[in-house]
Amino acid sequence: MCDKEEKHTAKRPLAPCGSDEHKKPAEHHPAPAQSGPEEPYPNAAAAPGQTRPSSPASEEDAAAQERSHLTFRKGLRDGLPICLGYLSVAFTFGMLVAQGGFPPWVAVLISMTCFTGTGQFAGIALIVSGGMYLEMLVTTFVINVRYLLMSLSLSQKIEKRMSGLQRALLSFGNTDEIFAVAMQQEGKVGARYLSGLILTPYLGWTLGTLLGATVTGFLPLALRSALGIAIYGMFISIIIPPARKLKSVAVVLLIAVAISCLFYWTPVLNRLSNGWVVIICAVTASAFGAWKFPVKEDRQP
Repeated sequence: MCDKEEKHTAKRPLAPCGSDEHKKPAEHHPAPAQSGPEEPYPNAAAAPGQTRPSSPASEEDAAAQERSHLTFRKGLRDGLPICLGYLSVAFTFGMLVAQGGFPPWVAVLISMTCFTGTGQFAGIALIVSGGMYLEMLVTTFVINVRYLLMSLSLSQKIEKRMSGLQRALLSFGNTDEIFAVAMQQEGKVGARYLSGLILTPYLGWTLGTLLGATVTGFLPLALRSALGIAIYGMFISIIIPPARKLKSVAVVLLIAVAISCLFYWTPVLNRLSNGWVVIICAVTASAFGAWKFPVKEDRQP
């Protein structure tokens, strides 16, 4: 018995058979204690039924991937359809400015410093008709106040790391079409993408104004008269589709038209200038729409 044990014993001093060493039970050494609690499923992404919290590194990688997708070049491409649409409308604006007796550089300067389609048309109409400064100020404010709401909404879409100076500069180019394209993008949008998205339509708007102001003198009268109603066709194409789908839009539109006709055909009211008529129609119709058709907010339980 002792001879068999000695054969299997590792190289160590042999104890005599029958000594106390053979009688001692084998000692069990406990495993060293771990410094922290053992993580379940260490090799898995997360335990069953649980979600593993995202690390800051993964969030930074996702943000970097979004920035690499929304580049300046992509902004230029996305703004190209807007640019083509602005050319025709800006051409009409430049033509109206030239017909009002202003040189082409005045039309280009207005487009470069304002960049608001409807506001520019209303403003030049008041200037040509000899409207007061207060009337022009209030009219353009009422028409362009929508940009305030769009800018508030767009501020939730842009990257947080965008500086205040970048926000101020890019807010100048926040038009209806640019706002719609920017809000449809996945993830946050950065300064590079917005710069490209704004630059192409801005150049198209300025170029169209220059062409309309310089070419008007060479066009026949019949063609100039036809181009003069292009702006009305644009407005009709904007308001008719939503009015056919939404009752609220149709009602507000009819109220504005009725008030405008009232001021146009009433003997005493027709003495009021066009700028104040636009203000009264816009404020009255929109206030009635907000009161009669309020937008219901979804409340979380």
